[in-house]
Amino acid sequence: MDQVVYRVLRFDHFVLDLSRGCLRAGDQEIDLRPKTFEVLCCLAVIGNVVPRLINRHSRRSHPLQIG
Repeated sequence: MDQVVYRVLRFDHFVLDLSRGCLRAGDQEIDLRPKTFEVLCCLAVIGNVVPRLINRHSRRSHPLQIG
């Protein structure tokens, strides 16, 4: 059986649909040039990954001190 995987990133009131290659605000699709879409995808992925890496690193470097 084929499985459909929807890859979307949500931020604020926008949805970046990586499968369809479009940006949406609510039910309205926003036209982007292909290169603009690629840059937005890169920034969105970096914005999603970097904070998790920083949080993971800071927990190791500065363990929680109680008291």
